[in-house]
Amino acid sequence: MAIRISFTIILLLYSFESLLSQSTNFEQPPLTVKKIQAEFIELASKYLEVSISNRDSASKLNDKMISKLLELYDIDSTNRIIGMYLVDCYSTKNDFRQVIRWSNHALKYATDYKPNVARYNESIGYAYIRLGQLDSAKIHFQISFRQLKLQPTSYDIHQFFESLFNAADSIYQGKDTITIRNLKTLRKEACTYYLQIWEFIMPYAEKYMDKYFLTQRNREKSIRLSGCR
Repeated sequence: MAIRISFTIILLLYSFESLLSQSTNFEQPPLTVKKIQAEFIELASKYLEVSISNRDSASKLNDKMISKLLELYDIDSTNRIIGMYLVDCYSTKNDFRQVIRWSNHALKYATDYKPNVARYNESIGYAYIRLGQLDSAKIHFQISFRQLKLQPTSYDIHQFFESLFNAADSIYQGKDTITIRNLKTLRKEACTYYLQIWEFIMPYAEKYMDKYFLTQRNREKSIRLSGCR
């Protein structure tokens, strides 16, 4: 996730002002908006400098970036770009309820941009997984998957399933401590949750993934099953 937000911010440094200016609903003077934009971009630049070397400083800068985005949201609550970047900022904080909120905002005001349907439903799905709410996660993963099928390349579909299997495996191994904590699970319950995710995604994966990938996943499952007993 740190890599993803860093990449997003790099793009943002080049495009943030022009993207925000697409909105026509700003009621405050343009100088007010430009001032907040400039402050945000300065914070984003500093974030990039310290995001790897100084986690505490990066965290404080991330909070300040959120504050600037919320200032812009108060000026124009319908601007899709604000919600899109707040998803990434709140993801770094592991604030999954806010990830869900702002993903829904991005979806509401960016329906004209189809790839967002897949991206933000996937973000919501992962947020629900880490909150320990698999049934809710499934709904959004299914929406994301349906959208990915409409795209001309299978690369995103492959990446989508790999990510889901990796998420399930992280829960099994106890690496995803946030999900484990939210589930309030013992080891046995973590295994059960892993298997529920696995069984949900495998029927879809069988239609789109290659034989080698499926063989490896089934082999992993057999190993995990023995560890869950």
